[in-house]
Amino acid sequence: MVVVGLTLNSCAVFNRPSPLPMNDTRIRSRVDSLLHRAELAFSVGWLDESVAVLKTIGWQGYSYNRMDETLYLLGRCRLDQADYARAEKCFAALRKYYYWCNRDFPDLAKLEQRVRAGLAANPPQPQTVEDVAPSDSVYDTADQPTVSNMFFESDLVQALSEIAEGAGVAIAVDPMVQGYVTAEFDQTPLEQAFDQMLTPFGFVFKKMEGYYLIGDPSPSSSSFPLIAETHRLELKYLKAGQVQTLMPDHYQPYLNIDMESNTASITAPPRIIRQFERDLALVDLPQEQFLIDVMVVELSSDAQRELGLDWDWSGVKDNTALTVGKLGNSASESALVAELLRTADHKWGFDFDLRTTLKALISSGKAKLKANPRLTAQKGIEASVYIGQEAYFSLVRGATGYAYNSLEKISTGVTLKLTPFMGPGSEITTNIYVEVSDVSGSGLDNLPVTSLRTVRTRVSTVNGETFGLGGLKLETKHKTAQRIPLLGELPLIGWLFGYTNNLSDQQEVVVLITPYVLINPILFEDL
Repeated sequence: MVVVGLTLNSCAVFNRPSPLPMNDTRIRSRVDSLLHRAELAFSVGWLDESVAVLKTIGWQGYSYNRMDETLYLLGRCRLDQADYARAEKCFAALRKYYYWCNRDFPDLAKLEQRVRAGLAANPPQPQTVEDVAPSDSVYDTADQPTVSNMFFESDLVQALSEIAEGAGVAIAVDPMVQGYVTAEFDQTPLEQAFDQMLTPFGFVFKKMEGYYLIGDPSPSSSSFPLIAETHRLELKYLKAGQVQTLMPDHYQPYLNIDMESNTASITAPPRIIRQFERDLALVDLPQEQFLIDVMVVELSSDAQRELGLDWDWSGVKDNTALTVGKLGNSASESALVAELLRTADHKWGFDFDLRTTLKALISSGKAKLKANPRLTAQKGIEASVYIGQEAYFSLVRGATGYAYNSLEKISTGVTLKLTPFMGPGSEITTNIYVEVSDVSGSGLDNLPVTSLRTVRTRVSTVNGETFGLGGLKLETKHKTAQRIPLLGELPLIGWLFGYTNNLSDQQEVVVLITPYVLINPILFEDL
């Protein structure tokens, strides 16, 4: 029994629709129509209308379909509206995600000069401290008594007692609170004075019913259950396990993680909770996502000769040098050879023709399309594809007299694992692991023998650039026996009345991989 299977594994975390397939004619037509409408509106000076349509593409498209043109035209609209800050963001995003933007938009540098001149003449209003980092104070100072005292290397508990007595309030101090303080207050609100005295030591206070409790924030402190609160936090983009890894160590004693619900809770004094929430907001941000287009083709010997895929090819197309360079050498006839197909002219070069040629070979039956999946993967998260078959064989188990047969499974085929990362200048770095396995023969008791070839490498490309893996050999061997009835079963001489034929079939698998950056729709909120 043979079961052919295709397994995909990828990760996507944006709470948005899935990326739209590039070969979906209906979707591409819609994006083309919207972009044409935006261009017409821009040409007649209807800038607001054009901006609205372009942001619709960004929000609803959520794909790589003509997003470079969308960002470029949106930047021009913002520039003509004299919204230089947003125009700068549009052009910066265009440069970040599209390596070929200078070639595709020759006037981009001049537009950026206009943006810089506009910003210089009309500088944006600087953000206030409150805008950047809200105040840590949550105390209402309107009805608090004020404090006017001066202390020089005074005992901390004694100083707190003097302040409390002067303000007419009661305090309870944890035994762990100790130290010496130097401070001066002049009509300072009581709780602000407490903050100023306790913060350098890491101590905290909490207003209870009728008194102030001053204690140590350590979970081992006897006052911790009274001064601590518990907040439950819904994570937007991070996994719960990543919070423990990314957040500083001093938060760990207060942190609890629930992997199943992907939430984090923190039990700590209010000051620590507020600081934790601010720090978490700095790391719980949307990560880059990638759409990885994979084309897996199995080539016969005739197809390999027709393509000329000896993986040591070079040539010229439209005055552009194209090469296929080797990454490794074959250790044996059936060993795995991983090689990289690169083009010097982006998508207008040899990779486009190779895809077309492969499709022609598939149509003629000389090649077989094994899979053409599109995987959405988050930065640093592995996406995997398995194309293969599961074969079952019978195995006799048990002691003599109690033997029984059991079915065992072996899986063979091609496994491809991809982990993308975003680098500078629209560069996409992809960690690649390839595994090719097949049944190469039979061993003891006719049990199958499998051969396994693996390679692990890293490839850097720009957004939308295709690279290929070739030399992935799949070899299968079959043994057939033909005998003349009765005569072929005779002992010793039965072999004279028949023959055994050993068959070997070798296929080459070519994998073309094209990673695209998926621009987060949230980006368009600020454009």
